[in-house]
Amino acid sequence: MSRIPPAPDLPSAAADQLHASLAELLRGGGGPVLDVGAGSGRIAAELARRGVPLLLLDRADAREPGAAPDVPFLLADACHLPVRTGLCSGVHLARVLAHIADWRAALAECARVLRPGGVLALSLGWRLYDGPLRDLVSAVYDAGEARGLRLEPVRADLDGPAEIDSALAGLGFGAPELVERSGVVMVTPRQAVADAVSTVHRWLPGQDLAGLPRVGDEVLAASGLDADVPLPQTRTVSYRVYRRER
Repeated sequence: MSRIPPAPDLPSAAADQLHASLAELLRGGGGPVLDVGAGSGRIAAELARRGVPLLLLDRADAREPGAAPDVPFLLADACHLPVRTGLCSGVHLARVLAHIADWRAALAECARVLRPGGVLALSLGWRLYDGPLRDLVSAVYDAGEARGLRLEPVRADLDGPAEIDSALAGLGFGAPELVERSGVVMVTPRQAVADAVSTVHRWLPGQDLAGLPRVGDEVLAASGLDADVPLPQTRTVSYRVYRRER
């Protein structure tokens, strides 16, 4: 499968509003903003474009070509941040926490590197697909696992946002501000499959994923869907933004 442009998380106007709101909350604190679990680098690129002084971190460099290439990058995990205490004025943590078994330790590390008054922008994630595209992507994952590959599991014993609020209150953070945008995007089956096979952080590290594109092609061909006819997908991207009070 050749390189397919990724589907957007939100319509362009809603995405611009979301990134502008996050950038306004994160920038201006006088220190770097640590993006923990930077993944593809798409969000980092949008924040950097709006003047947020970023420092990216992930356990593997999975940035897409051209996504924040000039931003400093650290290889590390969220429970052991190689960053000086109190260095950062902001932390961005999106679609990561559920995959960390000791999620409380990860939040404690975020608190450690944040200076008083610093901002933590946290998202547990958002549903990417529904309807036929959700079934299609699930079929890609099933086919990959049938060939011996393993998906990155949900590791956190986490009930939901209220438990995070409580943990962060104990670390000196105030009540969160909700930043949320919704909209409908059009996604082709080919784009959905390309996303499923190319997003390496959805699979456990250390595996040979070279055969995944072929798996995706086979699943798409067998799906009965027209590969290039877009389908509407409703998305809501939600962040809880906390400020460290002490």
